[in-house]
Amino acid sequence: MSADPSASNDVHKELEDMKRKLDDLMKHVQPAKRRRVDSEGKSEFENDGNNVVRVRGLPWEATEDDLREFFKGIQIVDIFIATTPTGRATGDAFVQLQDDVDNENALKRNNQHMGHRYLEIFQSTVAERTKFQTRAKAAVRTGPIDPNSYVVRMRGLPYQATDDDLRGFFEGLELVGVHVVPDHLGRPSGEAFAEFPNEDVQRLALERHMQRIHNRYIELFRSNSSELTNYLTHPASSREYRERDRDREYRDYRERDYRRERDYHDRERDHRRSSYRDDYRYSSYPSGPEPDGFCLRMQGIPFSATEQEITRFFQDGSVTPIRIHRRANGGEAYIEFANANEVRQAMTLHKAHLGRRYIDLFRVSYGEMCDVVGIPPAYPTPAYTPTYPAPPQYAPPPPPPPVWTAPPP
Repeated sequence: MSADPSASNDVHKELEDMKRKLDDLMKHVQPAKRRRVDSEGKSEFENDGNNVVRVRGLPWEATEDDLREFFKGIQIVDIFIATTPTGRATGDAFVQLQDDVDNENALKRNNQHMGHRYLEIFQSTVAERTKFQTRAKAAVRTGPIDPNSYVVRMRGLPYQATDDDLRGFFEGLELVGVHVVPDHLGRPSGEAFAEFPNEDVQRLALERHMQRIHNRYIELFRSNSSELTNYLTHPASSREYRERDRDREYRDYRERDYRRERDYHDRERDHRRSSYRDDYRYSSYPSGPEPDGFCLRMQGIPFSATEQEITRFFQDGSVTPIRIHRRANGGEAYIEFANANEVRQAMTLHKAHLGRRYIDLFRVSYGEMCDVVGIPPAYPTPAYTPTYPAPPQYAPPPPPPPVWTAPPP
């Protein structure tokens, strides 16, 4: 059955009419201004008529003369090198060119090198440049608002946290002021300080330890005005100070662990010396409990880990703890086992991973665990009573067999 040619012509006419109407409609639509985004998510704009380009990736020591040399042959009207409020260069600059031709020529030098660094060049606007200039001129406080205030240091802040977020965290408490600490590049460091009018309010503030801002839990520490001033005026040096603190704490931990291991081996040696009975020499590891229990200190636990996950961690090493005492900060726990063999087996998991973090295990005495955890010293622990097999009993030799004698004749 052949198709009707008249029907086909009608369809083509309708399509032509629709296309013509669409073209007429598009003539009255203003083209949208295109907004581009670079690899880091920062916007690149169309030229606003002021011929401003942004340069990113500058060496920290770059000067205006270096930029003029980089753009040699292009007419430059103005140069602004962006800095942080503390006066440090951010690696960005804004260059205003003479006309559109110079603007296009500047953009063509994208990814060319200044020294050992390549520079990214993309279109910008006066408004974006003004934002950077305002940020550089922002007032920076270099000390406490009130020298007599009571200070709390906050750690673990989201990088996007604002002063309003900090005030909301301490809602209901009287605040003197808050300070977000920048790093050595002027960016948020994740730390802040809050000032309170008296010690009672400071104590109430510290009770909010481990509460959250957004999705991050916040650690709170008692501080003072001198530490606050040091963090605000010397971001780089305070960072080095914190690193030295961590190194010193690590050395102290290593020294204490060395002493514990030394004491443990001394006890083992003394036990070996006392294990000689009736010419029998027994194993250096007793079969009964040790005098001070079978305890380990576990460090580096992820804060999100549960007791079930800690138990499974040890079960992977073929040992199961009998008690787990979790510290309030969540990153440390004291573990009890049933006997010395289980402790030795658990120690093979030293430096093993729980989640994404590796775990440190250290032998500790039962008394030390009681002091830290806060349980009574009378907590039941089996006493050590060494047992030894009875020496072999001496058996008298059997009587000699009777001597056969010939009967008399």
